Amino acid sequence: MFYVYVLYSFPFDKIYIGFTSDLEARLKSHNELATKGWTIKFRPWKIVFQESFTTKAGALISQSYTVKQPGYVYMYVSNEQAYQTDVFIDDVTTTFTPSPVVQQEDFYPGGATFNSYSRENSVPNNYLYQHKEYQSDLSLNLYDFHWRQYDPWAVLTTTQDPHADKYYSVSPYSWAGGNPLKYIDPSGKDI
Repeated sequence: MFYVYVLYSFPFDKIYIGFTSDLEARLKSHNELATKGWTIKFRPWKIVFQESFTTKAGALISQSYTVKQPGYVYMYVSNEQAYQTDVFIDDVTTTFTPSPVVQQEDFYPGGATFNSYSRENSVPNNYLYQHKEYQSDLSLNLYDFHWRQYDPWAVLTTTQDPHADKYYSVSPYSWAGGNPLKYIDPSGKDI
């Protein structure tokens, strides 16, 4: 019996795809016995996928894995058999299929972005937090809320609230009453 297996290193978020005729011994080698090779740097490994084949050729042909998140793919071709086996690089292929996701944004409560992703060669959507335009020209990094410009990292505006006399208990430069988790400020004037 021959196996194609996928190992995953949880502490390092690494994936390794391999082929063997003895799955248990191979996993032990990756986790304990091996003294050289790429996998020793990212121990411990867990098997997250395995498929068995009756022939070696069937196992070698089907070594494929679908990457499910943005990042890089490193591909290694290794000849680790007990006897000499020919390995042909032209039998190895990598295909790329663009994701349907064009842009993804995660926000802190005040509107600052983190963990952003946008596909290469795509037009960015600048209407982000509360559907207001994010202005990054000239390194402004402010949201345009019609009446005022808003800094998402300081959670403050660059100008005074035109209706500051209604909210005397908070600073005239505050945003959403100083509590963006509880209030919204759709126009930059009233909460």
